Amino acid sequence: MFAVFLLSIFSCNHELTKEETCEKLDSSLRKHLEDLAFKGNYPCTIYELRTVDFEEVSDNYLDSMRLTTNYQDYEDYKSLLESTIELAQTESSQANLYLETFGKGSLSDISREDAQKHINEATQYKDSLVAIIKRDSVIKARIALRKHAERKYFKTKTFLKATLGDHNKLDTVNYIFTKDFKPVIN
Repeated sequence: MFAVFLLSIFSCNHELTKEETCEKLDSSLRKHLEDLAFKGNYPCTIYELRTVDFEEVSDNYLDSMRLTTNYQDYEDYKSLLESTIELAQTESSQANLYLETFGKGSLSDISREDAQKHINEATQYKDSLVAIIKRDSVIKARIALRKHAERKYFKTKTFLKATLGDHNKLDTVNYIFTKDFKPVIN
């Protein structure tokens, strides 16, 4: 009876080995990829899937990833804003030229309307940039508040050889999982 009691105590406190953790991560990722393929109605053939290594990370790691994505969004919208402003300036100059050359008429009106469309579009891009800057500030503040955050995620280094839809994938990829082996989708 005492031996059964000790066995039950040790089995409850069993911490997974690295290999067992990798197997659980692999199983969860395989299921996740197959579910995505099923939902997207495309074929998925996994030839090899093997977690080579993993580390425990905190919410700050995920927020750092969000900052990287946020920065890329910022650069994209900034580029769109700059090119749209150039188009608006070109259209405005063209409208003035038509006005000087031909007087008030359809060509100058069309160019002015086009310039206004570009100005409206630029305003939308500017608003997006403002939202991105605010989001960036919020993320940075969250990171600063969580200096010693609990490590509650696994960041894996996984070798994947698969055909997903029409694309072949042969790469070592990083995935994020919760401690109960559910994939984190950002």
